[in-house]
Amino acid sequence: MSDAPNVQSFADVRQLGNGIGNDYDQMMSMVDKIFRANLNSRPGIWNDLGLLEVGNGMGLAEDSTHFLLWCALKSSLIIGNRQQLTKQNLDFLRNKKALAVNQDPLGQPVRLMVSHFSPGSIARYGVVTGDYCSQANESNNYLWSYNNMTKLLMHNSGRCLTVDMRLKWRWYTYLQTCDINNYNQKWHVDWSGGHINLLHPPGKFVLSTAFCKARNEGTPAKVTSTCLEQLEFLLHRDNEHFRIKNTFTNRCLTVGGSPDLQIYSGVLSDDKMVAVVVNRDVVANQITVDWNSLPNIADRKVSYDIVNVMNDSVTITSIPFTTNIGPHAAKMFIFTPK
Repeated sequence: MSDAPNVQSFADVRQLGNGIGNDYDQMMSMVDKIFRANLNSRPGIWNDLGLLEVGNGMGLAEDSTHFLLWCALKSSLIIGNRQQLTKQNLDFLRNKKALAVNQDPLGQPVRLMVSHFSPGSIARYGVVTGDYCSQANESNNYLWSYNNMTKLLMHNSGRCLTVDMRLKWRWYTYLQTCDINNYNQKWHVDWSGGHINLLHPPGKFVLSTAFCKARNEGTPAKVTSTCLEQLEFLLHRDNEHFRIKNTFTNRCLTVGGSPDLQIYSGVLSDDKMVAVVVNRDVVANQITVDWNSLPNIADRKVSYDIVNVMNDSVTITSIPFTTNIGPHAAKMFIFTPK
């Protein structure tokens, strides 16, 4: 990798790594590597970030993020599909606006302009985490209630503890709108034994609160944190809510962190600009695109037509603007001077 800048003397494409597989975290780690090692593409030396893994099992949101970032970073676009592509896969692989960004004559990749993401961080916004119980005595953010009929474990915010099982290699616990028909919100609370287990599949998911992720005890076994599972339920003074304490770590179950959001932006030919907003979180979030998240060439005196390349029926006419973005999803916007 240290010789990468010299590649231009004998080639105009350099391969970074050995591909990402159908792994969202590896895909985003590849993007992180580019900016960490200052390996941006430029005319005469293009980055090959690996085959496009669209349709190989990541999910539509992850596939779309993958494709949009590869386009914006000016990577080679080589379909590495090993399965039958769906119509939805083909729709965004054929998206003319995104492909035009990849093939723009200026050849300038986007740069990371805004980042609220810390690689390797444990606490994420809306995701169950933990803090020392001495800080929890008077905080409503540590209070939970349990309905023995519905089997829902509700946070004091009114949302319910939920398991995200979309990623086979890692399961997350986070808060979501309560739904009595959602099996990923059904819990068995063992008051005397000090355990909380997901009901379906029975015994396959045990909640623990050392750093307050969770441990998948199914097959294949994937450990997201290791900690003792003995829990203590501390009744709150209102006799309806309680705190969930890990007796070994003295941490209590709560919600913490900040949204894992990023904005990449860059310049295109004809004074256009492009921005890709990425939600690396496992819950939906809002993100605001303002002048500071755009390239320095952005002229605040100029009006722009702003188009979402995946939904060009909606045009945004002012900066700043805020957009909703789903978990692991991304949106690409093109800014055209009026």
